[in-house]
Amino acid sequence: MASIQYDFVIVGGGTAGLVVACRLSEDPNTQVLVLEAGANHLDDLRLNIPAAWRSLFGNPTFDWAFESTPQAGLNGRRIGHPRGRVLGGSSAINAQALIPPSSTSIDAWAQLGNPGWDWSTLKPYFQKFHTLTPPSEEIKKYLSIDYVDEDIRGKTGPIKASFPENADENVLAKAWVDTFKSLGYGITGDPFSGKVSGGFVSASSVDPDSKERSYAASAYYAPAKDRLNLHVVTEALVEKILLEHIDDSTVDNDDGRYSASFVQYLHQGQVKMAKANKEVILCAGAFQSPQILEVSGIGDRTLLESHGIKVLIDNPNVGENLQDHPFTGISYEVKDGIATADILRREPKAAQAAMAEYMNNKTGPMTSTAMASFAFMPVVDFVTPDDTGPVALKQLLNKHLPTTPTIHHDFIRSILQDPTETSGSMFMTP
Repeated sequence: MASIQYDFVIVGGGTAGLVVACRLSEDPNTQVLVLEAGANHLDDLRLNIPAAWRSLFGNPTFDWAFESTPQAGLNGRRIGHPRGRVLGGSSAINAQALIPPSSTSIDAWAQLGNPGWDWSTLKPYFQKFHTLTPPSEEIKKYLSIDYVDEDIRGKTGPIKASFPENADENVLAKAWVDTFKSLGYGITGDPFSGKVSGGFVSASSVDPDSKERSYAASAYYAPAKDRLNLHVVTEALVEKILLEHIDDSTVDNDDGRYSASFVQYLHQGQVKMAKANKEVILCAGAFQSPQILEVSGIGDRTLLESHGIKVLIDNPNVGENLQDHPFTGISYEVKDGIATADILRREPKAAQAAMAEYMNNKTGPMTSTAMASFAFMPVVDFVTPDDTGPVALKQLLNKHLPTTPTIHHDFIRSILQDPTETSGSMFMTP
């Protein structure tokens, strides 16, 4: 089986994979290969039209459409986990909401034993990756988008971001921010500051000029695709990484020392090999990166042996401890005359008219993601002027202690008990 050699072989052409590929290939002497299981849909309107994101979930052309196992606490229901199977990964199918993390959650990475992975280190990159176009003065005033801090606003990054433009189409967004203000939970600062709470209208990863989704494939890959040293193979399903044992006579016990040198993948019905002279970089996402490690012989010995996989590195942590945020929704009926996306789903003529407006003028409801109303909130039921709320919260948490204390539990509890921290996110999708 013949193989082609590269300096770096990147598994996964999603958000992380394409960013890394773009950066590495800036050196013309470095040969970079990206292997992506999905297809290249750069010119597909279904991806590019901001309002079309709802049609992408569950569509096997774009989505792996993973599901959980039946959940006992949910009467056996399976929960869907959309993941992008397309060049650009999940950045190609998400709702385009540009929501940065909190500094506390990032600092927790370092506290859990990862020195250097903290907010102060990563903060410049949150600014570097995007260009945020400020709203018009009219929209800024109407939707209270006065929180943008010019010192931290992204001004030169590849991802293009913008705010809603038409006041008539954002009546509910205005009601959202006004409501949180009236409750005493107006936005406290720029979300990209890392320390913010309250309700606000967020930016979306929508190019303000083209009115199209801005994502990893369009922002990172497209400008670099003609580089002679950048090779992107789509519809290439990685089967495993081949590890070579390192025989190092200077080490007393080198049984567990391996080097990732080849990647085996399926492309156009043929099994192929790619050799990495320097590194294999695994960027297949939270689900498939550990899965690829496991089929390659890295993981829990008991699990791997039960599937007939030869164990090269016994690491019981691989493929475990996934933390995903659950959410629940409440539906409301709006008053007559209030625009929502329902009309596009229920009335074909309205959808056709909206599409025609978008294609001809790049205006109208198709330019909106309808996912711009957000709030970061503490556990408001226990926020009181005296100590009765915090005491009640502490008592409640003490009733639900884990069987075995963990660092993760301690971190989550510290967030819940700190009234200045936010532990939940609320959003509205009209």
